[in-house]
Amino acid sequence: MGNNIRNFSARIALSIVVFLGAFGSERALAQTVSAQILHVADVFHTGDAETSRRTGRDQLKIPVRVYDFAHVDRHVLQSAEKLTTEIFRKAGSEVVWLDGLEAQPSNAEAGGPEFRVKIVPILEMLSGAKEKGKDDPLGFAIPCDETAQACLFYVLYSRISAWAGRDGTDPSRILGHVMAHEIGHSLLGSNAHAPTGIMQGRLPRLDMGRVLYFTDLQSRLLRADLARRIFAVDQRYPPACGRSAPP
Repeated sequence: MGNNIRNFSARIALSIVVFLGAFGSERALAQTVSAQILHVADVFHTGDAETSRRTGRDQLKIPVRVYDFAHVDRHVLQSAEKLTTEIFRKAGSEVVWLDGLEAQPSNAEAGGPEFRVKIVPILEMLSGAKEKGKDDPLGFAIPCDETAQACLFYVLYSRISAWAGRDGTDPSRILGHVMAHEIGHSLLGSNAHAPTGIMQGRLPRLDMGRVLYFTDLQSRLLRADLARRIFAVDQRYPPACGRSAPP
């Protein structure tokens, strides 16, 4: 399927170059638009190829190290992790959970970057809290370079707990969705909000056992970005050279 998309897009790109290129002044625009079309096609092709190549035990892995500064109930945290795992598994990736107190980095086994979630009780614990809290978020991700060994995001558990108390929702279901959403931002970018699914700007009510997932397009983009990050990190920091220890 990836090759078909690439070939079809190449034909469209060539047509644009031929059509707009005839006007001379529009040649640069034609080349830019064509390059963007081919880039999107490459993303689809990469995501498909990686999903086909990495199945079962070789599936694309997302190592997530949890630092629980809010002292979340163990059952709540485990249930939340299970839900986050389900959401990413449906998107074609496997989450590998790690305790923040473990000294050994995960990268040597899973490869690529490590995703670090810090669950904090209140926003005021963090620097720049006023700016981060202006929209009452349940969490936020720090922009992460493609070659970074670790991507960091925060979850504000006091707000999750308060919401659960108001709506009668199991806090593990809110926490699981928030962690999946913020990991999604680490991979899809800060402007990845969508009108439906797990990447909605505001988490809707989660009644009747409702679970939000990544859309098909988001799943493809997520796998492609993860594959690029794994390759970039492994090239820059070969396993033989060692990885950075967690803070």
